[in-house]
Amino acid sequence: MSIRVIAEAGENHVGDIERAREMIRVAAKSGADFIKFQSFGADDLASNVDQDVREWIQRVQLSVDDHHALCAEAKQAGITFLSTAVNVRWAKILREMECSAVKLASLSLTNETLLSFVGDQFDEVFISTGMGDVEEVARAIERLGPKPKVTILHCVSEYPLPDAHASLRSIPFLNERFGLPTGYSDHTIGTVACIAAAALGAQLIEKHFTLDKTLEGTDHILSADHRELAEIVSACKRVEAQLGTSEKAPTSAELEARQHMRSLFVET
Repeated sequence: MSIRVIAEAGENHVGDIERAREMIRVAAKSGADFIKFQSFGADDLASNVDQDVREWIQRVQLSVDDHHALCAEAKQAGITFLSTAVNVRWAKILREMECSAVKLASLSLTNETLLSFVGDQFDEVFISTGMGDVEEVARAIERLGPKPKVTILHCVSEYPLPDAHASLRSIPFLNERFGLPTGYSDHTIGTVACIAAAALGAQLIEKHFTLDKTLEGTDHILSADHRELAEIVSACKRVEAQLGTSEKAPTSAELEARQHMRSLFVET
């Protein structure tokens, strides 16, 4: 299966629906497979959440009507609409929109109610594993059940993520440990980690995406602009082609050339 790329719009539209629409169009032109938003509202916050956080969520939240509008925009642009459901209420809304895939954030890794619901209702689930250990990942996969196609995303929940904490070797570890498609959700600055993840076998790359790194909000500094997003898409395709198969055998061109090449010099 070809490496797929999620352009994570997240909160980077800063509550501007027209900016969100433009992000969809630009992500599609950059070659991303998915444009992902976040499904939450201030009403979903716990009662003890700070007022400044509550006000920010109120500013950037997308209504149900916004979700429908953005889904239609994505369909027209030729890119798949995807969103992160923070709870069952929003997962139900996404399912009613006929979304066949859903993203679960790292903070939902231990939300057994949400895991059970999306495992039963969606065909494909992408789940980030930031802040989690192997046992928690195993329990989450068990709770999702056998129905959906599950992709585990290695993730480190630091924003921005220092290079020394990226732990990209966790990608092949998770793949071997669970035998499931494994990807990478990136919070580093730049494109290197995404390309390295592809070289380590990641089948899905998620990168935060912005139209303007100077906008208000915490994610813009670690987000890719349209040039970087296009670079990630292109580089991942090249890496996938270069990886080839797990064997050592001459290519057809080598077979044609080797007799000549091996006879160029005397052996002693």
